[in-house]
Amino acid sequence: TAAGYNGVQALGRMWEWVKLVAPTQTYNLLLSQDRYSRTALQQAVEKSHIKVAEKLWGWAKRKLNTYYLKSVLFLPEDSCGFSTWYYAIREVRTDIIQKLWSWAEEMQLTADEIKTNLFLAVDRDGNSAIYWAACTGSIELLETIWGLSKEMQLNTDELSKLLVAAWHKAATEGYLEMLERLWLWVGEVQQYPHDLKRRMLLDQNKDGKSVWHVAAEYGHIKVLEKLWGWAKGVQIEQKQLRDKLFLEEHQDGRFACHLAVKGENVEVSDNLLGLSEEAQIKADDIRTAMFLARDRHGQTAWHLAVKKTKIVALEKLLDWAKKLQLNPDEVRNKLLLDEEEDGRPAWFLAAKSGNVKLLEELWLLARQKGNTKEINSNLLLAQNEYGETALHVAAEGSVVVLEKMWAFAKEAQLNVDELKNKLLLIKDKYGYTAWHRAAVKSNWVALEILWSWAKEVEL
Repeated sequence: TAAGYNGVQALGRMWEWVKLVAPTQTYNLLLSQDRYSRTALQQAVEKSHIKVAEKLWGWAKRKLNTYYLKSVLFLPEDSCGFSTWYYAIREVRTDIIQKLWSWAEEMQLTADEIKTNLFLAVDRDGNSAIYWAACTGSIELLETIWGLSKEMQLNTDELSKLLVAAWHKAATEGYLEMLERLWLWVGEVQQYPHDLKRRMLLDQNKDGKSVWHVAAEYGHIKVLEKLWGWAKGVQIEQKQLRDKLFLEEHQDGRFACHLAVKGENVEVSDNLLGLSEEAQIKADDIRTAMFLARDRHGQTAWHLAVKKTKIVALEKLLDWAKKLQLNPDEVRNKLLLDEEEDGRPAWFLAAKSGNVKLLEELWLLARQKGNTKEINSNLLLAQNEYGETALHVAAEGSVVVLEKMWAFAKEAQLNVDELKNKLLLIKDKYGYTAWHRAAVKSNWVALEILWSWAKEVEL
């Protein structure tokens, strides 16, 4: 506790007490661990308390032999897979890293021990020290780790692995300057750098995403533009670029456009469209990736836009559909009728979201076609695989959406029989009406509204 809270004086006092009452137990203080398997030294480094760390190391050198210094105090990992070295990196403390490096030299760690435990070791999530350096966004820290790696004469393959690990994380975080630095370092590692550079642009990370995917998902437009320039510089084939930008799925089955919409970064897809024109990618390929393709949950980009309740995303998708000259009927059908994996079209998702404006936007789109009968059967009266209508879904949530549904039903000229038997009394597969669903959620305002409608249609 004293180590974690920068209690230098408290540590000194406790050390003297233990020496006084149980001098043979002082080494236990240095080697003991908390419930997360962290020693006092690790706690001090994690909290960036360099004076505490120096004090503990001084005592350790006097009390412990080299074996204990190395294998118990300096190199082991805690229950999260983090060593003392990792904590220094995560706290962005180059001064502590330099201090730890000097201690490694004092203990005369072999080159293999240093390489294996400091540079190539990974935590339980499979991330190395340079990955954590990239997480911080600190160029100085990254340069420190890179310089020490080269000093230890890691071979070409080992240095390449370090570069790739940092590269994907820097792209995810949008650290453009760090990406540029890593791109330059490839020339220091490889005699023929184009091969590694192509791999960095085309390979996927452990989550199944390429740098194109992560840049699209997190809205890093400048990163996308820089990647595009580099791709042309290393002569990546047009087909490979097309696949990376539009047709390659990551492990959830999502394309770059899916990820852009999911991450609420729709402006990224504007950038993707611009790049597609430059790469002369066929309109059919873009249509497939942006509008027709489904992820492994059966969702298209339309579903994701509606799920995120983003009007701007929906409007942007409609705008792109016009640019790509999609058939208006195909757009309406895809957006309004196409079901995701659990049988819910975008209309149901909008009803569940409680976003009235989004629901109105979809209604206007449906009304453009002008076929009232089709609207009634496919939107207002349609049931998904659970037997739910949109009214069932609305009854559980937003009262405003519920009232809007009734207004739509009137506008679509549903007759009294349809209002009664196909909206108010229709049961889902569990035997629940909209009335039941509102009661289950204790939505008393919805119950009052449904009661007034029941009287209106003379149930």
